[in-house]
Amino acid sequence: MTTEMWLIAVVRIAGPPSDHHFGDDLLVEVLFNDETLVVAGQDSRWARRRKINIADLQREPWILPPPETLNSKVVMDAFQAAGVQPPQVNLVTFSVQLRINMLADGPYISVLPRSMMKLYGFRLPVKVLPVKLPARAWPVALVMLKNRTPNPVARLFIEHLRAGMKSLGSA
Repeated sequence: MTTEMWLIAVVRIAGPPSDHHFGDDLLVEVLFNDETLVVAGQDSRWARRRKINIADLQREPWILPPPETLNSKVVMDAFQAAGVQPPQVNLVTFSVQLRINMLADGPYISVLPRSMMKLYGFRLPVKVLPVKLPARAWPVALVMLKNRTPNPVARLFIEHLRAGMKSLGSA
């Protein structure tokens, strides 16, 4: 009995897929486009504000992912577009759990993906702040090998994945 290996990956891409070389043997299907949201702890002084400009947050303590990530670049671009210096970043980390814990207990500002807030926001001790950030392509994509017929299990997984991702945004 021979079984053909079927490879599937769900990935975040920094920018449109056309900006990246995935290789001729890969099929890339955008499932939805995510966006970066500014967040603070539920008890933050910013949590109850209905209108916030990015410049208002310039002197606040920020926790961001590393500077080369799309999330950080979007924040820095927003400050530049507002004509103010970027904020002092107090902590740089990839760890979402650390950011959430620090936001819950302190005066920090950070960013999270919209998809995370849609899926888990009701469980998190954070609130999305009404801050407009520059739009940036941040697709979540299904990557598969080309010219392969998926087996029934893979086909079912892909169908459920596509259906589930519709609620997170449009491609």
